[in-house]
Amino acid sequence: MGNENIEEEVLNPDFIVFFLLLAALTFLFLYLRERSRNFRFNPQKLDFEQLRNQLSDREAEVLKIVLEGKSQKEISEILHIEISTIKSHLNKIYRLFDVRDKKQLIKLHREQKTTA
Repeated sequence: MGNENIEEEVLNPDFIVFFLLLAALTFLFLYLRERSRNFRFNPQKLDFEQLRNQLSDREAEVLKIVLEGKSQKEISEILHIEISTIKSHLNKIYRLFDVRDKKQLIKLHREQKTTA
């Protein structure tokens, strides 16, 4: 009797629609995630200085020090602020410049300098 209920639930049209929708959304998520990993930003489309002007004074200070290659700990010591604050500033900077990490940010900055 227990198995019959399970079969009825699995064959229920609502369950099938839900399962297909879930599978489609999973596929879409995986596709978009993979596509974003392969995304190559075009530094020529970005004006580094214009983006820099959208930062607060403190964020601009963090950016300047990051571009010198300093670690989060070193930035924290230089600016006398918590590492969690540094991380918060860096997250905003990375989002603004459309990069994932310090390495990409420095690469973008170097490419902008050579094309300018």
